[in-house]
Amino acid sequence: MPNPTASSPKAVVLRREVDRLTEFLDIHEPIEIAVATGGVTKSKVAESWLYHPSTIRLDELIEAARATADRLLDQRLVAPLGIMAGMVSHVMEPSCSKGSAQALLHHLVSIGCVARLGLLTADYEPYLAIYRSADAEEISRQLTYVRAAMSAGRPVGHQHMPEPLRPRVGRAWAQTIIRHAEFAGWGRLGDGALQPWPRP
Repeated sequence: MPNPTASSPKAVVLRREVDRLTEFLDIHEPIEIAVATGGVTKSKVAESWLYHPSTIRLDELIEAARATADRLLDQRLVAPLGIMAGMVSHVMEPSCSKGSAQALLHHLVSIGCVARLGLLTADYEPYLAIYRSADAEEISRQLTYVRAAMSAGRPVGHQHMPEPLRPRVGRAWAQTIIRHAEFAGWGRLGDGALQPWPRP
């Protein structure tokens, strides 16, 4: 089965992607007319307008995003929000674009349905990672390990991080935890690891 492309039809899209929705619904009229005649609904979510079939309520979309994110994060512990949006967009029903999934995830963060960690890009721009509130204790355990290593003057790479008490898929979560520690100012990334600050 071929993977969906970035322009494949989707049921939930951003304004700039409405051609994907009209293809999904097989309608041949401007989106404004589809909204005016009731076939398509426009919903404001996290500062973005989402367009979706009127047969799907906004609360149903939010719940679908919550359930999908919960299932994926349960497997991965924590992940950058943008990466998680891509994962959600591939498996959520009703189908949604990555941009609309990102808006839905930001909404889930804003209402406290998922928790967040701050991260920094290579250019020191802030962005978010998300995790399930149910995993807060494991996240705290991992951060405590990093904080103790920094206090002891030991570098921490992803290979040094302790395994979660409940096994998760892969180890991408470890790098996300380390990047949050950098965001928090506990150390600086260098040579593939978080380096402690020089002691005075």
